[in-house]
Amino acid sequence: MRRRIHLTGPPGCGKTTFVGKVADILRDGVSGFYAEEIRDAKKQRIGFRVVTLDGKRGELADKYSVHGPRVGSYRVNMESFERVALLSLDLDRKLEPQLQHLPRSLHARERLEHRRRRFLRGLLLSVA
Repeated sequence: MRRRIHLTGPPGCGKTTFVGKVADILRDGVSGFYAEEIRDAKKQRIGFRVVTLDGKRGELADKYSVHGPRVGSYRVNMESFERVALLSLDLDRKLEPQLQHLPRSLHARERLEHRRRRFLRGLLLSVA
């Protein structure tokens, strides 16, 4: 049985350290990602990057973007989030049973895209 963990807590409490240590212990069969802060020269947080447990990285959100959904004072880079973070969760495999029941049409693809977007927004809002 696959288990999912959504870890939250205040800054500096050890969330990323915990995830890294658990991933090292359970190396086989572990997938997922965490967010890492991006800071400017003045040490001010200006964004986040997403880091997968297998080492891939991508921009998650920043204060200066004009595109993407807004979460607080940041704009989310959906393309990067989907390419890096969601692929680490292997969502295509999880959605495959749903795909088998949908007719192969543009309308079906649009419905699946709508579901995927709803999932992403829910995930992003749960961490906001």
